[in-house]
Amino acid sequence: MEVRSIAVEGVGGTRSDKSVLWRDDGRLEVLVHFASPVARGNEFQVLVEID
Repeated sequence: MEVRSIAVEGVGGTRSDKSVLWRDDGRLEVLVHFASPVARGNEFQVLVEID
């Protein structure tokens, strides 16, 4: 699994660190770790590629 920012104008996105956990109920939980906090009210987009 890779997590990265969305590509802008043909430039690939930046990869982010992540933590992955399979929950007891079978759900997959993914926490994305950003280099700096996202300010309240701002939007962010990530692309998750699962192989």
